[in-house]
Amino acid sequence: TEILGDTIEQIAGEKAGILKPQVPVVYDANCKAAADVIRAKAEALGCPGTAVSKEMCTICEIKNKFIDFSLSTAYDKETRWKIPFSAVYQVQNAALAITAFRVLQQSDASASAIDDFRMREGAACSEWPGRMQEVLPEVWFDGAHNAAGIAVFTEAVRELTKGDTYPPLLLFSMVREKDYVHSVECLTENVVWEQMAVTTIPNERGISFEKLQRIFEHDTDRPVSGYADYRQALSEMLAKKKEGQKLFCTGSLYFIGALMEAIKEEQND
Repeated sequence: TEILGDTIEQIAGEKAGILKPQVPVVYDANCKAAADVIRAKAEALGCPGTAVSKEMCTICEIKNKFIDFSLSTAYDKETRWKIPFSAVYQVQNAALAITAFRVLQQSDASASAIDDFRMREGAACSEWPGRMQEVLPEVWFDGAHNAAGIAVFTEAVRELTKGDTYPPLLLFSMVREKDYVHSVECLTENVVWEQMAVTTIPNERGISFEKLQRIFEHDTDRPVSGYADYRQALSEMLAKKKEGQKLFCTGSLYFIGALMEAIKEEQND
């Protein structure tokens, strides 16, 4: 918002600046305000547009950290796909990628040579580091870094923990340019956490853990710990985690990157 604008329409307009005349565009149609802007820009530039919405996707099964879903578009008629993710929001991401590739197949010989078997094989083997990724047993990292991302993150947390004995643990940090106030509200309203912890990202854009702790404590009566050092925060939360309990770390891709490095350093010691 600091750079692109403070409304969905303004941000979508900036994002749509990448469109080129007559070049096809595939876009997420679930947010009408954004979709309308992209559609109008595409029409003005003569770009063939393909919208992809949740209604085109039907989840068939979520099992063993895989999601099976069917996709119905102008290019796919109830085709079945499997992706190696536990977060439901990845279905929409996969649908966008599949549809974009279908559009590419119409004009690119190398893309048209790839058959459905290879496409399904690729989808089933795909990786997305830092997006609801289980980095250790029962320890999940997600780079959600704005209020909308946190909202779908909490949906995924509820799905992953619905049969658990213990409520999950949370480790959170964010950069100051993001809407951290509403992100914290979303975290405390949508998930019952056993304990929460906040820390400061090792980046000049990071918010102090003291500020985040005050916001959390205003929104919840659950325990909230604060740590100046993100390595200590991770270590402490791992120590608190009980067998069968999940720990989720989120709030920033910078944060997730730092935590990834901390785990690598620990494993190499």
